[in-house]
Amino acid sequence: HLEQATKYTDEADVVIMMVSIANAVSFVDSQVNFLNQTAKNGVSIIDKTIVIASKFDTKILNGNKEDSESRINDSIELLKNELKKYNIYREENVFKVSPQGYLEKNGKIEAGVIVNGKKTYHVALPNLESVSMNDGFDEFRVRLDEFFKTDALKALNDTVIRDIKRVEIFISEFKTKHNIDKNEAKLK
Repeated sequence: HLEQATKYTDEADVVIMMVSIANAVSFVDSQVNFLNQTAKNGVSIIDKTIVIASKFDTKILNGNKEDSESRINDSIELLKNELKKYNIYREENVFKVSPQGYLEKNGKIEAGVIVNGKKTYHVALPNLESVSMNDGFDEFRVRLDEFFKTDALKALNDTVIRDIKRVEIFISEFKTKHNIDKNEAKLK
């Protein structure tokens, strides 16, 4: 699977990495090594990676916005610190998103059921609404659009410049090796 993931990641314009912040935030060495690899075209994977701190809605407690925000921010800081520790952090590419909240909001899944005051399973949308938070997808979409209009074009431009330099070096070395300039002078 790693070989396939590497192939598709090398060819991708953008890599979206979802990291749950519902529990402890940590990476394993294999994830870090994978992210730190340099793509074939010379663009570092992290230059095209957007990190989503998912399941942040699990940090919402009893409709208390201040405590919930503090818990969410603490978890996101832990994630950022992990990203920084492994040198794979870009501030503009880290977002909090509640996939379940998004799906509940759009009627794709039913929000959790509360029976006798107890949740039968986690409810994201009501928790988000209880503290006036959104699911985070709109902010993520805006960044993704911006990414394709700026970052991806810059990466493509850098790749083209690098390839032109490689071709120039190849031609120069080929000419030197085969005495092209001297042979052209003899033909005149």
